[in-house]
Amino acid sequence: MVKQICDTKECRYPLLSLRLLIHIMTSMDNDGRTHISARHLSKALDVHYDTVTKCLKYLRQIDAIQIDR
Repeated sequence: MVKQICDTKECRYPLLSLRLLIHIMTSMDNDGRTHISARHLSKALDVHYDTVTKCLKYLRQIDAIQIDR
């Protein structure tokens, strides 16, 4: 997964994408789910909201995360 994120030109923010993925993974419950919003992630990581949503979109495209709505 790390290689797929860091070694591609499709990902505009590879380090931020990794930070987001780690933050999401560490906040999972026993069922493997996390309930966290993009707004919360942007505040927790001190990153602009639009940049966070772009990274989340990329992580969804490569099937690193799934979003339930």
